[in-house]
Formats: sequence, C-alpha cells, structure tokens
Amino acid sequence: MTNAGYNTVELRGPAEPTDLEKLNIGDVIYINGMIYTGREGVYRKILDEGNSPPV
Repeated sequence: MTNAGYNTVELRGPAEPTDLEKLNIGDVIYINGMIYTGREGVYRKILDEGNSPPV
C-alpha cells in the first residue's frame, strides 16, 4: 500500500524475521497481535532476576 508517499506495511505478530527485513526507514507500520511493552527498568529487573523476557 502507499499513502501520501509513504509505504504502508501491515504486520501480524509475532512477525517473522523475513517480514522485518523488508522494512525501510519512513515506512508506516500497522501491527496486529499481542504486543509487550515496559520501561527500561522492567527489562533490567527481569534479566537481573534470571528470567527471560516474555517474547
């Protein structure tokens, strides 16, 4: 898809590495699926406690 000069990409999570390799700077990306977020302190705590991130 193209929209006002931008390449529009629709991704479904979890994304495959081959899908991510096709992305370019400036692409507009729509993501469908489960997304995990957290601030930098959350990830540090998870790793310091010996756990793996939930992805």
